[in-house]
Amino acid sequence: MSERSPLRRRALRGALVTVLGQGAGQVFRVVSNLVLTRLLAPEAFGVMSIVYLVINGLTLISDVGIRPAIVRHERGDDPAFLDTAWTLSVLRGLALWAAAAALAFPLARFYAMPALAVLIPAAGVVSFVAGFEATKLTTLMRSVALGRRVAIELAAQGIAFVAMLAAAWIAASVWVLVIGAVVAVAARVALSFLAVPGRGNRLRWDRAAADQLRSFGRWIFVSSLFTFLAMRMDVAVLGRLVPPDVLGVYSIGITVVVVLRDVLGRVLSSVLMPVLADAQRSSFASFAARHAQSQAVLLHGGVVLIAAAVVASPPFFALLYDPRYAAAGWISQLALLALWFGLLQSASQRASEALGDSRSVALSEAAKTLATAAGCVGGWSLAGLPGLIVGSALGNVVGWALAAARLRAHGVSVFSADVRYTLLGAAVASVACGLPVLLGARVLGREPTPLETAAFGFAAVSPLALSAAARLQREMKKVAPAQPEPAAP
Repeated sequence: MSERSPLRRRALRGALVTVLGQGAGQVFRVVSNLVLTRLLAPEAFGVMSIVYLVINGLTLISDVGIRPAIVRHERGDDPAFLDTAWTLSVLRGLALWAAAAALAFPLARFYAMPALAVLIPAAGVVSFVAGFEATKLTTLMRSVALGRRVAIELAAQGIAFVAMLAAAWIAASVWVLVIGAVVAVAARVALSFLAVPGRGNRLRWDRAAADQLRSFGRWIFVSSLFTFLAMRMDVAVLGRLVPPDVLGVYSIGITVVVVLRDVLGRVLSSVLMPVLADAQRSSFASFAARHAQSQAVLLHGGVVLIAAAVVASPPFFALLYDPRYAAAGWISQLALLALWFGLLQSASQRASEALGDSRSVALSEAAKTLATAAGCVGGWSLAGLPGLIVGSALGNVVGWALAAARLRAHGVSVFSADVRYTLLGAAVASVACGLPVLLGARVLGREPTPLETAAFGFAAVSPLALSAAARLQREMKKVAPAQPEPAAP
């Protein structure tokens, strides 16, 4: 058995735990959305989308790569290194809270939403509290020991869900969403100290560790700035162009996209990047082999998830949400186009980070941002909201192309596999969407119901899903522990 097999077993087990954990977490999220859309008006979600835009934006543009550095760096288990990273995180959280308070009033005037002047500083508490999260939670990623981490995240979500229901029972307003965000991060931070074995953190400043963190994080900071601008440009633009209720429907419509993005992003950051970083510390040949195997499994599974989401989105919103959110179905389908190319870009970026090349990540994010801006503006002017959604996908295409080109410069080519799976996904999604219409007309003699549409569509996706499951099973067999030889009689 290969000396890398234990790592491969942890990687596959970690991927399974991550997907299942994220799936359970997203069930919490969807159930919460379903309940809250019946308690709150669409305007509340529209206003809160701007609040999230500000808080998440500040978090991303101040990202100095503390977590990737802990995962990748050879000093990632050194207490002095970890305490310095934690000290930087605490200081960053305090600065983010102050920045949120400073921006609140100008943004309230810019978006003509007076409530933002109070909501943004209140939600900024999330950034401050998150800065205290114990590094023990990140070191679990380094060793690809993810079960406890996933359990903590689910527990925090569950606590936040209960808190939101209690708050909504008292007063159904946008404050319910703010309370949920603050409670979730507070629970996560508390559990990061209480539920993970090992030493806690204390304030400490190791100059060498700080220099190493700063050296690795300078390009992470630049890439995170552009990541935010590209990822949330749609909300920033729509906040000025449409009323809050329309923005609220849009924010609900991209729920499916956000769910899948979070699941796939967690697999990339918690499984793929640590595994590749570990392989890279061994040799480049080991890195290249591990990357090829991981890419095949990731893209095969990604095609299945996104094609299934294309099929499920319209029936999902038609059956579970009230008529105010009817447009969410087609909004979700269009937004999934950007998600696919975002997955391809992120996969190449995590590989570059594992090689220590955070500069390439920054460059691809910068190109993505410029293309997203052009796509959003041009798309809106040509076709309104549908045009803006499709135009925003242009940025992901450009970002992926540059990220893949930069990775190829390191001797790792992904273009052929990425293009092959893109064409496969487009073909499957087209058949899955067209089959219900065709069968509805010829077999049923009428337009299919939402449930019938989902059934026909999933039938078209099922062969690809079965092949993805078979591929994963083959990978599991490769890394199964060898059975001991029977003792001689």
